[in-house]
Amino acid sequence: MRFIVPYKALSDERGNLIEIVKSKNWKQMNYSFTKEGSIRGNHYHKTIEELFYILKGEVKIEIHNLKTGMKETNIVKGGQGFIIELYEIHRVTALTDVEWIVLYSDVFDQTNPDIFRVDGA
Repeated sequence: MRFIVPYKALSDERGNLIEIVKSKNWKQMNYSFTKEGSIRGNHYHKTIEELFYILKGEVKIEIHNLKTGMKETNIVKGGQGFIIELYEIHRVTALTDVEWIVLYSDVFDQTNPDIFRVDGA
């Protein structure tokens, strides 16, 4: 998992603009609302990376990298983001109601989904 560091932040009397990511890697964007206490993920991908940006709320993200064996747990809040890399089992628990945007490195194919579910990740 990699954390996102915004490229540039601008602020004036009209409000704020934050350049969150600049990349040609992202091909699909989804908005999600998740209720407090809900769990998402508990799977990994072989071909699609995901970029999560939390708009509002707070999540606990548990990662287990299948290639390196590394495990980590982080709390991510509104205004923060992270990237799930290939072969990273990810389990996201909503600590509050959460609004987020998720970008995919490729278009998600419902007929051949790149989702490999696991138990107890």
